[in-house]
Amino acid sequence: MRIVLDTNILVRANPKVAPAGLARDLLLTIVSANEHTLILSSAILVEVRRVLNYPHLQSRWPLTEEMIAQYADVLCTRDLDFAHDLVRKSLPRVRHPSSG
Repeated sequence: MRIVLDTNILVRANPKVAPAGLARDLLLTIVSANEHTLILSSAILVEVRRVLNYPHLQSRWPLTEEMIAQYADVLCTRDLDFAHDLVRKSLPRVRHPSSG
């Protein structure tokens, strides 16, 4: 099944924002199941980065621009060295927006 997650879910799934919770569990379920494909677009990734920089979110969960960029990269590139606290196994079949 191809699945698109709302920006709110992707923001809440960031382990620096919510180390545990339904959004994170949903993302982990999608990316760890071989029958699911997480569909991302450049617009979604831009919005995730923009939302994580909102002042009211930064006051609650201070994230550096580097941390935000790394999270966006994890969603696209399966960077497991950074994502070890996001997932414990590989992220299968995540489509990068530039791959069509």
